[in-house]
Amino acid sequence: LQPERSSSAELGIDWRLGAAQDLGLSLYQTRISDLIAFEGMDFQAVNINRAVIDGIELDYHFAHGALSIDGNATWQNATDADSGERLLRRPDRKINLSLGYRFGNQATVGCEASAYSSRPDFGGASLAGYARVDLLPTDDGALRLLELEVTEPSMFLRWDDAAPGRFAAAIA
Repeated sequence: LQPERSSSAELGIDWRLGAAQDLGLSLYQTRISDLIAFEGMDFQAVNINRAVIDGIELDYHFAHGALSIDGNATWQNATDADSGERLLRRPDRKINLSLGYRFGNQATVGCEASAYSSRPDFGGASLAGYARVDLLPTDDGALRLLELEVTEPSMFLRWDDAAPGRFAAAIA
């Protein structure tokens, strides 16, 4: 296994939309030699000779008084430069949204949500897209909900023919 080497270039522009809002747009490209990836049922670490990741990211920030809203969306193309195939487990599209509120006593509460498009997996399979919601703790440490998976991305049940039956028995 060889260490990864990469070079990246990014071009970005930021706009101030008013006293409380910012918008940013970035274009990027990354070239990677000896990308460390994992393959097969035992997730063997391997090198991909040459990988290319090109993308666009849009960022938004709003803050007014105690309220803050942050979000970003990414569109990317991650490929093996030698074969032209998509890199495994890397979504073409992803989006994140974060809401926060700071109370007068400086305690904060917030919520984060993320969504990811489907992506290729081992053996020609495709992992479904999924979304996730995390509630953030308040400053006093209280947690209400740490994570809510809207669609479980993968439980690896397809790697063993008997796994779905064992899983069903375990939750029944």
